[in-house]
Amino acid sequence: MELDESTRSIVDSQASEEEKLASEVPDLLEPSLGKGLAVALQVFKKRGLIGKDQLYGRYKDTGIDRVERIEKEKKQKIENEKKRNSDSNNFNIDLEYRDEKGRQLTKKEAYRNLCYSFHNKLPSYKKIEKKIKRDEREQKLMNRDVAVEGITHKYLKNQQSSKDVPYVILQGKNSNI
Repeated sequence: MELDESTRSIVDSQASEEEKLASEVPDLLEPSLGKGLAVALQVFKKRGLIGKDQLYGRYKDTGIDRVERIEKEKKQKIENEKKRNSDSNNFNIDLEYRDEKGRQLTKKEAYRNLCYSFHNKLPSYKKIEKKIKRDEREQKLMNRDVAVEGITHKYLKNQQSSKDVPYVILQGKNSNI
């Protein structure tokens, strides 16, 4: 069915009026959402409601500028750390914990002693007894090692002087011991 010229001009004028109206007020002439999800998604995408990630804070900054700024901040942070380290005198501090007799304590023992002094408590009686026994045993071992070392040293010196050599053979066929 063909339209005559007058009808065609009316349809064209109505179409141009609709386009003019659509360009002035774009929200008035929208397709109906209908029953389909695809049409609704298309309309929302046109409006700009979906399809864009919502970014907050520093993530709003996009593009090369953001990357350059982050890299620059990292470099500044490293430079500030280097400055701070070079400005302050680098002291090598090594903490050594010692007990009342001057022996070195482990970190665990030092922490326990700190806790005992902080809370004004003492270790249990059994712990004190164990420590005393351990100290006595260490003292005996120290004394015995010195005595054994002295005897062995004297024996080796005698063997060396009797052979008139600057060495002593400890193992093998011709060993002195």
